Amino acid sequence: MKKLGIAVILFTFFILVGFLYFLNGSKIIDGEYDKLTIMKVENVVYVIEDKDLINSVVRQINTSPRVFNADSPGFYHDTMYFGILIFEGNSEKKTLAFKIPDGNVITKYWEVETGFDFAEDVNDNIRRKIY
Repeated sequence: MKKLGIAVILFTFFILVGFLYFLNGSKIIDGEYDKLTIMKVENVVYVIEDKDLINSVVRQINTSPRVFNADSPGFYHDTMYFGILIFEGNSEKKTLAFKIPDGNVITKYWEVETGFDFAEDVNDNIRRKIY
């Protein structure tokens, strides 16, 4: 009976670790996008239509380290300066927030440590950070 209890605990532990590993490695944003709109808190809007540049931004968001934040699910835009990334494709539109001070992308449960710096000219800066 004791061996069965240990086996159940180990099985549960491995399932939980595997699930967390899967969540951490899953893509934040997926799909083909033709346009990326970047909006900052002061309503400055940049539109990027270069597919290679958009794919590089998507790749950086998906491969950057992320921190799980269960204490504060969601992004509270009234507590800090933020910006919005709007990815648009043929039939799909995906919106993500980013923090202006450190450039990290915010999702419902993750802070993705992308380090985008949108304080300067966006196109030049993205090219510098990604390429």
